[in-house]
Amino acid sequence: MLSRIKIRILLPALFGIVTFIAIAQGAVALWSLSSLKAQVDLIGRERMPRIQLLSKMDHSVSTIRRGHADMLLAGNEDEINAGLDGLKTRISERDQLLRDYAALITLPGVRTQFDALRVALDNYDTAAAQL
Repeated sequence: MLSRIKIRILLPALFGIVTFIAIAQGAVALWSLSSLKAQVDLIGRERMPRIQLLSKMDHSVSTIRRGHADMLLAGNEDEINAGLDGLKTRISERDQLLRDYAALITLPGVRTQFDALRVALDNYDTAAAQL
C-alpha cells in the first residue's frame, strides 16, 4: 500500500504524524508535571504538619522512656526528684502534642488508632507512676 503512494505525499504525511505524536507526548508530560506539582503541594500543605507532629510525639515518648530509665538508675533522692521534675515537663509537652494531633484527625479509622495509642500511653504513665 505504501509503495503506491508518492514520496512527495508520504514524507509530509509521516512528518505530520511524527509531529502530532511529539506534541501529544509533550501535552501528556505537561499534564503529568502539573499533577505531580499538585500532589507535592498537597503533601507540603496537609501531610507535613501531621508528619512533623508524629515525629515530635515519637521523640517525646522516647525521651520520657529514657527519663524513666534514668530515674531507675538514680543513686539518691535528689537525682530522683530532679528526674521527676524533668519528666513532668516532658509529659505535659507530650500531652500538648497529643491534643494538637487530635485536632487534626479527620478519618474515623485514624481516630480509633489514636484513641488506642492514648490508652496505651495512659497505661504506661500509670505503670511508670508506680515505680
